[in-house]
Amino acid sequence: MITSGLQPVAVFSSYRSYYGSTPIRACQSPSFETIYLDSDVSIRSHVAKTVSSCFAVLRQLRSIRRSVSRPVLQSLVSSLVLPRLDWTTAMQHWLAYIPSHLLSRLQSVMNTAARLIFSSSRFNHITPLLRQLHWLKASERITFKCAVLLYKCLHGSASLYLVDELCQVKHAEF
Repeated sequence: MITSGLQPVAVFSSYRSYYGSTPIRACQSPSFETIYLDSDVSIRSHVAKTVSSCFAVLRQLRSIRRSVSRPVLQSLVSSLVLPRLDWTTAMQHWLAYIPSHLLSRLQSVMNTAARLIFSSSRFNHITPLLRQLHWLKASERITFKCAVLLYKCLHGSASLYLVDELCQVKHAEF
């Protein structure tokens, strides 16, 4: 399903699409892994929906933060919020250039999550909190994920379709 804002642009229920020789099935109900594309084929609406769903989870976690310990809260944030951001940033890196205003929206989710874990004010500096959690900033997470994927491709532990697409370039001596 491709959506524009809140209205579906097209639903591919009977349309057959292929990636190479592999058929791509359309899903009946989108999950959080669904990619939302705008009519201009940007992923602005996908980022907006991801940020919105992450903030909804953080609001729910805020209501129980006094009932659970900090490690449990950190574990909940790491399992419910960060995978959505990681998937979104990975897809953005592979699908399109990431404008800084979209990247800052994703970073704001991480900042809010860190502040929730430490019960910190929004006026306190965020960098020490991110360091204490051992979290990278959104742009650094993208670079790290790409570096890990490249490492896995070079050492044969990535999927074969990725390894097959990789071509090494020999450095010419000057």
